[in-house]
Amino acid sequence: MGCCESSSDNGLSTSYNLNASSPLTPDETRLFKQILNEIPLHCQQAIIDLPRRQFLDIYRYKIIASYHFRRMEFQLAILYESKAIHGLQVLLLEHKDHFIFIDMYSTLATCLSVIGEVSAAIEANQMALDMLLKHTPTNYQTISWKYFGLASCYLEGKAWDIAAANFRIDNVAIFLGYGNGRFTNAVTYSTGKNSDPSAIFVADFNSDNQTDLAIANSGSGNVGILFGKADGTFQSIITYSTGFQSHPDSIVCGDLDNDTYLDIVIADSSSDNIAILYGYKNGTFGTVISYTDITFSNPSGLALGDVNYDNYLDIIITNFGTDNVGILTGYNNRSFRLGRSYPLTIGSNPKGVALGDFNNNTRWDIFIAESGIGTINYLVRYISADFQNILTHSTGISIHPYAVIIADFNNDNKSDVLSVNSAIDTIGIFLSYGNGTFTSETMFSVGQGSHPVYAAVADFNHDNILDIATANSYNNSISIIYGFGNGSFTNLTKYSLDIGSQPNSIAICDLNNDDVFDFIIAETGRDSIGILLGYEYNSFEDQITYSNQFSLRPSSIISRDFNNDTYLDIAAAFAANGSVGILYGYNNGSFRELIMYSVGYNSYPYEIVSADVNNDNILDIIVANAGSNTVGVLIGLNNEMFAPVMLFSTGNNSSPYGGTAGDFNNDKNIDFVVANYLGNSIGVLLGFGNGSFAVVMIYSTGDGSRPQSIAISDFNQDNILDIVVANYRLNNIGIFLGRGDGTFENQITYSTGYNSMPTFIIVNDFNNDNNSDVVICNTNTGDIGIFYGYGNGTFTSVILYSTGDGTSPRAIRSGDFNNDNSMDIVVASPGTNRILILYGSGNGQFLVGPTFSTGSKAGTISLAVGDFDGNGLLDVTTANYLGNNIGVHISSGIQHFGRETIYPTGEGSRPYAVAVSDFNHDNQSDLVVVNYGTNNIGIFFGFGNGTLSTIVLYSMENNAHPTAVAIADLNRDNNSDIAVVNSGSNNIYIFLGSINGIFSLITIYSTGLDSRPYGITIADFNNDHILDIIAAVADANEVLLVQGYGNGTFGNQTLYTMGYNFEPYAVAVGYFNGDNWLDIAVANYGADYIEILLKTC
Repeated sequence: MGCCESSSDNGLSTSYNLNASSPLTPDETRLFKQILNEIPLHCQQAIIDLPRRQFLDIYRYKIIASYHFRRMEFQLAILYESKAIHGLQVLLLEHKDHFIFIDMYSTLATCLSVIGEVSAAIEANQMALDMLLKHTPTNYQTISWKYFGLASCYLEGKAWDIAAANFRIDNVAIFLGYGNGRFTNAVTYSTGKNSDPSAIFVADFNSDNQTDLAIANSGSGNVGILFGKADGTFQSIITYSTGFQSHPDSIVCGDLDNDTYLDIVIADSSSDNIAILYGYKNGTFGTVISYTDITFSNPSGLALGDVNYDNYLDIIITNFGTDNVGILTGYNNRSFRLGRSYPLTIGSNPKGVALGDFNNNTRWDIFIAESGIGTINYLVRYISADFQNILTHSTGISIHPYAVIIADFNNDNKSDVLSVNSAIDTIGIFLSYGNGTFTSETMFSVGQGSHPVYAAVADFNHDNILDIATANSYNNSISIIYGFGNGSFTNLTKYSLDIGSQPNSIAICDLNNDDVFDFIIAETGRDSIGILLGYEYNSFEDQITYSNQFSLRPSSIISRDFNNDTYLDIAAAFAANGSVGILYGYNNGSFRELIMYSVGYNSYPYEIVSADVNNDNILDIIVANAGSNTVGVLIGLNNEMFAPVMLFSTGNNSSPYGGTAGDFNNDKNIDFVVANYLGNSIGVLLGFGNGSFAVVMIYSTGDGSRPQSIAISDFNQDNILDIVVANYRLNNIGIFLGRGDGTFENQITYSTGYNSMPTFIIVNDFNNDNNSDVVICNTNTGDIGIFYGYGNGTFTSVILYSTGDGTSPRAIRSGDFNNDNSMDIVVASPGTNRILILYGSGNGQFLVGPTFSTGSKAGTISLAVGDFDGNGLLDVTTANYLGNNIGVHISSGIQHFGRETIYPTGEGSRPYAVAVSDFNHDNQSDLVVVNYGTNNIGIFFGFGNGTLSTIVLYSMENNAHPTAVAIADLNRDNNSDIAVVNSGSNNIYIFLGSINGIFSLITIYSTGLDSRPYGITIADFNNDHILDIIAAVADANEVLLVQGYGNGTFGNQTLYTMGYNFEPYAVAVGYFNGDNWLDIAVANYGADYIEILLKTC
């Protein structure tokens, strides 16, 4: 390679004096690239980071070692390989187990073994194996060779012995080895008269570190144990019966019940039984336990393996008489049941069986010795008719693929396969090569404890790349993973549904015509359909709280820049200790410690407001003191301090709960108005511009009104401020129109709803018409009410938006949280200790976003908004009344789905699946749901605004128990029709649709007695331009194809058989091999396979 100088002894030089900093020659550059190409990508960077000249100088020792190895000069090869290893370990100080050492240690091990250094060879082989397992754990072929090499080293150091069972002469013969291929003469041990020993197994049964023997005595119907001694001899035989008139022919041993003691399994050919002797600590065994099945006949071969990966050994049996292979699945209570039975060729007469991973797919495979036809056969399955199963794709043992979806996940225009793996909380992706074959499965988590049962695919974040959503039945959630467009996914996002909802199916459409995908969820646990409307909703980091020993019962909170540093600060009123607290902000989402200011003994401040009341361009603080019937004023100073409080009466027994500031008489001085809860009035205090106020003027809000909150705006566009007040007990709002001189007209009221009890009120323009609108939160009815203003001082009737059961909303603020130039509303809900945002569309409509915790038992009753970390997104701060702290919620970006809306499907309905179409030709998305519990289907008609009609039901027979639904135009009349599979009545119902969305039951097709059909899809499988139906029939272990006639009827049924107990749950279709014939993917729940059926004609 142009890198070695000549030498007198072997033509190779061993010293290099090149300047380490000199540039590499072209030959050296090629050598370096060649070395990198032989190293996995994830290991290359460590080599690239090395000084290359120094690295190549050392690596040349490896080249010299290889030269000597090829010439079988093993001592020299050991010398130079050791130099290479030592030099590179110094260079790769933090990577001493780097991939590059694997070949070096392997060569070293071979050389050491050849010269008889067995211990050193074992050590080198083990080093190579450990590195290989670390760097390329799925390189099974190479790993298996490394294990073979390691085993060979061990064998070289031992003298092996032989034990033989002599069938007709009733003994076991022992030949002790000398370690050189020669053995002693036989020493025999009797197995009993007429015992006919037919099989033998070697193990240490009594844990004395000596080799013992277990012998299957076919003639005497027992198993004999010969306990070994340290000198290679054995004690007399001890026997254990295998049953009356039994004939044990085969034997295998293993720890079946995980008690660390070996057990014995026997194949009894005469009684067609599999017998088990469970072992005890001292090498003794219990009474025999037998298992049989109608598929067992003359069982002859045995093997043990954990074929379903549940950490319990299973038993594999070859049945000579019935030409099949059976698997007895082991359980944790010493019990077994037949899990699989695989038929073989008639007359194959299987005898021996071997278990291993023969195709490097990390799954157990089975080979069978077929004595009847003289072959060794790998266990395969054949599918008849015009679909052929040429591929099965493992999803892993015991992970239960529940659903299968076809889509192009890596943008190569080929149909890929998605498996929903319910038992291990993942989805698996098989990328297609376009020739009917696929990559190995790549799994992506959808959240621990999720148990996904269905998936939907769409571009949820508008990046033109497919994403995946799953319905998670165990933790009541929807998970979304976002695609990169190359078949990989990231950024798991979970949307929690209500406890007990148990989502079982999910569909996608645009329900409200905003060009954003929405979710429709069949919720089996609470008999409902759930709607998640897609949008750009804010997400928030976990709450950060601020408190001290004086922060008792925070009752109101605002956000302003109190120290003129351009950073937002937070001020809160603390009712229980009559004080105000300030948190000065750093503009990074964090704040200084609380600074407290008294507002009077027993003052019980309930509302805090900020304004410049003395015209010095420094913000002051005003509080409404419900306890002392006063307004308290804290004049701001220029040093982050406030002057002592000044108090102004709001009237005897007035108890002001709310307040706000504005200029009511156009004198350019700040005035103040309060809502007097006990006084059933509002009180106006006109300001003098020096921090003091005139005597309060009272305006009645009505007897027993108990006003709690107050806001101001110009409602009639006369450039004069008006007042609106929330009257808690009278369930209304009151409008006081201003006259411009500080006085007001009498109150005009608008109802907030029966028994609603409004507690907080805000004003803004929520429909972009330049008129002030009013929003209230109704604590008792759990909703937000909006009054849209006409601009003349009058308003619409209230429009309500629910905040959810038990929320008891107490406070609201407005702001543009998602920067779409439309006002949103944030709500504090002490009933659930959460905040939520209603996102405005700018046209007066709102979408309810997700909720965020304010802490357990927080009792949040006030909030404020501002950008506390300077990232351009509004954050939220909360007054957590019962938690005695201030919470800060920093906005962390956007999420795509908000709070769920529920539509009942009927008591006990247990909706199982849902699908979408336009059933009544109004260009709006409608839904069909199949109700497993009430044996019917239900239609919801969409209104195009994200809401749905009440359900329209179509009954089916008793105990039909529908599980899946598919929609298509089955009779070519341009109306959507419905096909439903019924797992209880073992049939398929066809409902034909009409132009007005009314359906008629036309046909029922049987899938076979006790077949339990589970999944369904519709497509044209024979390219006749007529739709056909394909169903997954779980208990019959079949896929059923029914060909369509184009008039809504079907016939010419074809069955495709899966394996025993495969339990096909779902089917999907795609073009997998580029032949323009639809192929089928089957999710086999029981077999943990995705089965690919390729069309062959």
